[in-house]
Amino acid sequence: MMGLIKSNERELAGKTAQWFTEEIARGGYPFKSASNEPGIEVEHSKTYFGDIVIWESDESKIT
Repeated sequence: MMGLIKSNERELAGKTAQWFTEEIARGGYPFKSASNEPGIEVEHSKTYFGDIVIWESDESKIT
């Protein structure tokens, strides 16, 4: 008997980020790429994990 395969929010966010990045690569947008759930420090010892983040440049990823 085969087990059921279920999708979840993280899987969908990852696929959506991939689609965004593919569309951004086609040109005409001021963005570089998209990623899912990157850790973004908002305060000392407090991190925000956005479901999908659209990056303006590679430099915006540097902390």
